[in-house]
Amino acid sequence: MFKINPDQGYYDPYPVAQLDRHIALIGLCGKETRTVGFRLAGLLGTPALDSDRLIEHEVGTSVWNLIWREGEAHYRGLERKHLYRAISARPFGVITLGDGALIHPGTRAKVSSFCHLVALDRDLAGCYWHYRSIETAEMDFWHPLFSGRLQTYEQIRPFYEARRPGLEEAATRVSMTGQSPSAIAQELFRALIH
Repeated sequence: MFKINPDQGYYDPYPVAQLDRHIALIGLCGKETRTVGFRLAGLLGTPALDSDRLIEHEVGTSVWNLIWREGEAHYRGLERKHLYRAISARPFGVITLGDGALIHPGTRAKVSSFCHLVALDRDLAGCYWHYRSIETAEMDFWHPLFSGRLQTYEQIRPFYEARRPGLEEAATRVSMTGQSPSAIAQELFRALIH
């Protein structure tokens, strides 16, 4: 999948690694997935694309506001459009997906066919505690699709179960338990270049 340029000098304007296809990263906690994606792209010297940021650039508002204003179906349509556009972009790089990007079987098949899919795994309890750790007193939402304060594992189960099939299809899976985004990016870099 990767070819390392052994003659690369410090000032050469070429990627450290030459990819034969994109790396698509997906996880259940968007901000951390994005951080891993950008750090991995930096280590590889390749472009980094984030599907949610591409949508926000087009519509001029946050994904959360877009979903609240226009609904999930509208957001998913934009997500597919930008994801398909990112897949066709060259040179190959790291594409960070929104947590629900692979719910639709057609999108899942396309990403699996044209990208090396990497899942950042977290179990149900890990997801629950992650979202509880970022929830503040002012927040009535822990995710744009779910209102109300997060108080039990059962509140997160539908979110978790809907996204599991996409993560389980990944060729590479990395546990996020007890690891920082930097450590995960380093682990992926070492695993993917061998």
